[in-house]
Amino acid sequence: MGHTLVVPKRHRENTFEISEKELAHSSKVVKKVASAVKKAANVEGVKIVQNNGEAAGQMISHLHVHIILMHAELSSLHNREIREAIVLEGDAKKIRRFL
Repeated sequence: MGHTLVVPKRHRENTFEISEKELAHSSKVVKKVASAVKKAANVEGVKIVQNNGEAAGQMISHLHVHIILMHAELSSLHNREIREAIVLEGDAKKIRRFL
């Protein structure tokens, strides 16, 4: 477990294209998912990132928010690993318990 995405159903390229109402709803969902991920993974913190535009690191032209697990003893560069699909499904089940 290490990186979760929250993606709005309606297409919006970035924060500048989403209505305030949709952004408020999206923020509530991000908070709920981030809390569930943090509890499921039992970590010290999470980093929440949303990039706007290629210059800011946005690689997919659809609004999405990254929820990244952070461990006090590891930097974000050392906190990445490739996970097998079966492990990811187990992680998803753990997160769902807290939603």
